[in-house]
Amino acid sequence: MPDTLSAILVPHAQALLGYAVVFALLEFGFPAKRVQRLWRRDSALDLAYSFSLPLLLYVPHTLTLIFFTGYFLGAVPADPDAPGFIERQLKVVENPRHGAVSIHPGPNWTYLPQPGFSGLDTMVTRESAGENETVKTILIRVEAEPQKVSWAVTSVQRTGRSSEGLSGFFMDLRTWNAERPFLVQLVLVLFAMDFIGYWRHRLMHSKYFWPFHTIHHSSGSVDWLSNERMHPVNQFINTIVSFLILIALVEDPFLSSICIFLRRGYSLYIHCNARISYGPLDYVLTSPLFHRWHHANCPEAENRNFAIFFSCIDWMFGTHYLPARREDPEQLGLVRDRIPDGLLGQWIYPFAKLFRVKDSAGLGG
Repeated sequence: MPDTLSAILVPHAQALLGYAVVFALLEFGFPAKRVQRLWRRDSALDLAYSFSLPLLLYVPHTLTLIFFTGYFLGAVPADPDAPGFIERQLKVVENPRHGAVSIHPGPNWTYLPQPGFSGLDTMVTRESAGENETVKTILIRVEAEPQKVSWAVTSVQRTGRSSEGLSGFFMDLRTWNAERPFLVQLVLVLFAMDFIGYWRHRLMHSKYFWPFHTIHHSSGSVDWLSNERMHPVNQFINTIVSFLILIALVEDPFLSSICIFLRRGYSLYIHCNARISYGPLDYVLTSPLFHRWHHANCPEAENRNFAIFFSCIDWMFGTHYLPARREDPEQLGLVRDRIPDGLLGQWIYPFAKLFRVKDSAGLGG
């Protein structure tokens, strides 16, 4: 247990320290109209959110991720001790002409080219896991002096449960995306995350989800650390939606990690207390000034500017708002109710609020 806590909290603290330095420099170089101290009166509350949420949601996030991965992708457990574990079997069904292949536990494989060979080679593998079978055609490139071996999957054929229904649809989608160049994959996945995230964000501003999202908007100051103030229910929904998109679109774990890192970092960046605008590009990409108007306490900016990366999504659906003069909002914080000051009080508040809403509609008690 202590090792798990350390594995979660130490990297989190290191990342926050790095973000603090970067955003302090940004806020110093591009000060917003509402100049404020780097450490606010309620910064300790935001810091408490930042460290408590990863611990609180670690188990729910992990279990939900395992469920959706198994259900939608037809996956089998990778842990030999897990219920339902089926050992994967890997065979080479068509050997390469210019080298030899060795199969290792995992299962994994290595390719050893013939002495003096350089150029292209191909092979076909078949991986079986219970009723699921995957056949891959692999193109191998060998470069000489110095010798370098690289490879790419050129075709994938699947049979079994993983190729049927939703599972098969998502498998095909992942395969199609994996055939694109890395940068194209990155942009496509980030746009998909933002497009679906836009509608998830709009949902959080609806009647029954707003009490949870209220917590994020309860701060009268907006800076990078206030991004961390998120009710556990809100944060759980955010993370699971992102997980589902990555499961559906991405085969490469490295690409998933890059997408998570960029979305996390950019979300902190657009919350920083800096008056940064992109000019005409504010209609394409979300700038800190653009997002500050999402937190503005004024009627014309209410329910506007939901996108995290691509503000063009707001423009597409009529929720784009930014004054022509690009000035900073006069007042921040959308909450009109009295929100408790403490962490536990804020966690309880949305449930009490929903109970009052149901009770006033004759649905309570």
